[in-house]
Amino acid sequence: MRTPSLYLRYALSTLWVCLWLCGSLTASAQMGANGILYGEGKRDTLRDLTGVEVVVESLDIDGLSGGLLKTDLEAQLEQAGIRVLRDKERLNQPGYPYLYIQLSLLHTDAFHTYSLEISLNQTVTLTRYPSISVFAPTWRVHAVGAMTALDVSMLKTTVHDYLGKFIQAYQAVNPQESAIR
Repeated sequence: MRTPSLYLRYALSTLWVCLWLCGSLTASAQMGANGILYGEGKRDTLRDLTGVEVVVESLDIDGLSGGLLKTDLEAQLEQAGIRVLRDKERLNQPGYPYLYIQLSLLHTDAFHTYSLEISLNQTVTLTRYPSISVFAPTWRVHAVGAMTALDVSMLKTTVHDYLGKFIQAYQAVNPQESAIR
């Protein structure tokens, strides 16, 4: 039978290996021979966006609400020169783009793990049936981590840092818009 400290070390070691493997699998900007974008090449799907609506999945974390996080992230986007679409304004924009943020927590007695996903979702059209369009993530970042004590400040920083990756990708393919604002 494993002791709690041995179990905790095993769980954290397993998590570390998973995080390391996920981090080492990132690809550079690429386009396949078939014209399909993968890796950082997906940032081209951000080209000519007129703005994004921010959608934050509801949160159940003491000291961090979905509404507060949404307001902070909208301010970060606006400061970077990216137009924030409000009140379903995106429905009047090509592709109906929205930035989806989901932060999930799993609590145990010994530690807390989190998962963060930030994705740009917009309509895409099936090549085999051009009359069919669906919403799909065309750009995405994902992070997972663990902490022994719940640190809301660290979670906020992580979300802001990963939103920074979206901002960098957006500005890389929309340099004029970012410079004007």
